[in-house]
Amino acid sequence: MKISTSVFIALLYCLDLNANSIDTSKTINNITEVVFSPSFSDYPYVDALKKGKKERQPPIWNYRFSAGLGTVNTMYWLLDFGQQYAEFTLDKRRNAFFKVEKMLTHHSGLAINYAQAGVDVNATLKTDSFFSAELQKFVPTEVTIKYRTQSLNLRYNLHFAPSENFDPYIGISMGFRFNSIDGSVNNPVKGFSDFDLTIPFIGFTTPGGDLTLGCAGKIAGGLGYYAEVGIAKALIQGGINITIINKPSAKKFKPLITPEF
Repeated sequence: MKISTSVFIALLYCLDLNANSIDTSKTINNITEVVFSPSFSDYPYVDALKKGKKERQPPIWNYRFSAGLGTVNTMYWLLDFGQQYAEFTLDKRRNAFFKVEKMLTHHSGLAINYAQAGVDVNATLKTDSFFSAELQKFVPTEVTIKYRTQSLNLRYNLHFAPSENFDPYIGISMGFRFNSIDGSVNNPVKGFSDFDLTIPFIGFTTPGGDLTLGCAGKIAGGLGYYAEVGIAKALIQGGINITIINKPSAKKFKPLITPEF
């Protein structure tokens, strides 16, 4: 016969602690009754122990998949080519965000975030020109710069008061930014690397991360929306999400003592 360590709790019930002396025969009968009982559910000490234990709230959902776009990209604020170029134009690429989050507890989740952004710069140099045989005249040198950046981060989200209809949260992430710069010129004599251009971008991989405050809401079924503001590839972002809701399951009672013969 195998008895779990919870028998100690039952002994408190079996012994009459208020009595001046212990009735040996009564105690033996009580212990025998408890040992061969399928559970402790009928005993006051165990019942009090169960009532005093605070149950943790389970996660209300399991996985959430999000996709969105962003606006107000801070990297565009660095683009000031006025001293180098006679004129320039910017073609801003869309800031796209993709997220997968796993709910760990009722108030915390772990996610993998992917984001991308970029910009194309077409500019005319102030200080350089070349003779065009086709046009039979000197023309200014034009420069094209293509910058692309992608991020892959591991993120922790703290959910303040999650529910199926509305879920406010704050999150922080750490990971890597994969950056690249490509440039070209229309000058047949010189190449892009021949020009000492000030480019406010980094063309190699660096550490990265974000810090945003957001919320998610329900549209219908598992389909919903999300919105975030903060330090990321875009100050403001938003999109749609699909949430897989946890289905409540009946708890199976596990006896504290399982007699084996």
